[in-house]
Amino acid sequence: MKGHYSQNNAKIQRRYVTNYLLPYFGDKRLDRINDIDIENWVDYLDDVKDLTNVSINHRVQALKTMLKEAVRRKVIRENPATGIPKLPYDGKKKGILNDDEVVRIFSSQDLWIDQQTFTANYLAAITGMRLGELLGLQSDSIKEDYILVKNALEPGGFGLKGTKTEDSRPVPIPAAVRIQLLELRMKNP
Repeated sequence: MKGHYSQNNAKIQRRYVTNYLLPYFGDKRLDRINDIDIENWVDYLDDVKDLTNVSINHRVQALKTMLKEAVRRKVIRENPATGIPKLPYDGKKKGILNDDEVVRIFSSQDLWIDQQTFTANYLAAITGMRLGELLGLQSDSIKEDYILVKNALEPGGFGLKGTKTEDSRPVPIPAAVRIQLLELRMKNP
C-alpha cells in the first residue's frame, strides 16, 4: 500500500477493527458486506455505542481503507463503502486563550505541577510546537536563540520519529525560555 503509517496509527486502526468492526460484522465475508450493512453499522455506532460523528467517521474511514485495499487485491469487485458519506462535524469548538487567560496561566510557575510541565506548555504557547515535538526535544537542539525542531516522540511508546513534515525547522525562542530549557537540561542530562 502507498503511504507512510506510523506504528501508533497502525495500533489505533487495529483497535478499530478489534473493538468495532469484528464485533459487528463477525465472520461475515468481505464480499457479502454491502452498503446497507455499512449504513446499519454506522447507525449502531451512533445509537448503541453512542460515539460522536467524528469518532464514527474515523472508524468508517478504517473500513473504507480496508475495502479499498480488498478491491485493489481483487478480493472484492467494488467497494461498498464508496458512497457512505462523512457525518457532519459535531466536536467541540476549539478556541484560543485571550490575553488575560494567557497572563493568568503563565504568571506563576507555582500553578504548575513542576518546572518541566510549565516550560513545555510555555514553549508550546509561544512557538506553536506540537506535543510530540515538545516531548521529543533533545538537549542538542537548544541553540543560542532558537530550537532546531527535528524529532517528535511518537505516542504509544514507539520512540522518536521525524517531525510531521519530516523536515527540521528552526523555531526562535526568547532568552528567558532558553535559560529555562538549559536549567531543565542540567536537571535531566
